[in-house]
Amino acid sequence: MSSPYLAEIRILPYMFAPRDWADCSGTVMLVQQNSALFALLGNHYGGNGQTNFALPDLRARVPLHVGGQSGQKPPLSYHQLGQAGGTTTVTLTEQTIPSHSHGVTAANTIPVKLTDTATDTTYLSNWSGGVAYLPNFSGTTAVPLNEETIGVSGGQNGAALAHENRQPFLALRFCICVDGMFPMRAN
Repeated sequence: MSSPYLAEIRILPYMFAPRDWADCSGTVMLVQQNSALFALLGNHYGGNGQTNFALPDLRARVPLHVGGQSGQKPPLSYHQLGQAGGTTTVTLTEQTIPSHSHGVTAANTIPVKLTDTATDTTYLSNWSGGVAYLPNFSGTTAVPLNEETIGVSGGQNGAALAHENRQPFLALRFCICVDGMFPMRAN
């Protein structure tokens, strides 16, 4: 690779980190043996900052540009160097999803009569040869339905299980230069 800067991060398609490079996997390094690298990274990515420091850990992470300014249009979030966030899975609860409704499909499995008097084998209705469904029913009496008369099906509610929360991805190797030219600040 052509003269990389110390602490430069590159995305590589290899199954290994090349010579003078290390995986961005949070490896803890000794300050005494890597003082120039520590001068650039500090302990932004972990370590105690006295005797050791950590390399950035980009395993299962998406890099995000540092900075951002409030008052900018559109407003951007400010992110500090080394700040991590997000989660790979999310569990939706009643408190985290908007109010919504689900349709219900009803199907009877045996012949029934429609009447305005409820029995174990009837739908409660004011039917006179028309539609058996009353969309604006104003009755207040709850009528238990015989389970042999009607079957109701609907979707499941998720059972409080987590779902994956990642954008489409392509796995590549993030490597950091551990032996390269020390970068100089621009004027």
